[in-house]
Amino acid sequence: EVVYPSAYGVEPANLPGPQVIDRVEQNLAELVRTEVGYEHVVIEAKVGYAPSIILNYAGANEVDLVVIATHGRTGLERMLLGSVAERVVRRSSAPVFVVKSFGKSLLPESGASDS
Repeated sequence: EVVYPSAYGVEPANLPGPQVIDRVEQNLAELVRTEVGYEHVVIEAKVGYAPSIILNYAGANEVDLVVIATHGRTGLERMLLGSVAERVVRRSSAPVFVVKSFGKSLLPESGASDS
């Protein structure tokens, strides 16, 4: 997850320090292990301008595919806040797969049967 507070008209008072970022990475890795079952996942939390961070990471690590969620904003809201997904799609040298944020989860809900 990459968040750029200034994009929302808020200047950050305190950016998260290394300890907070380490904890976020550990919590996300544990969530992926327990909820999805993947053991070998690389999680890296970054602070900064989201499109640049995503594109720089993808280029430096020669990723095969960038997967990014979109909020689906339109009109004035999109004009004011911009679109990270659109900027990544336009500038990425790797293919980009865009999914709708807050869509249907691919994970089974707790207590759901395997039928």
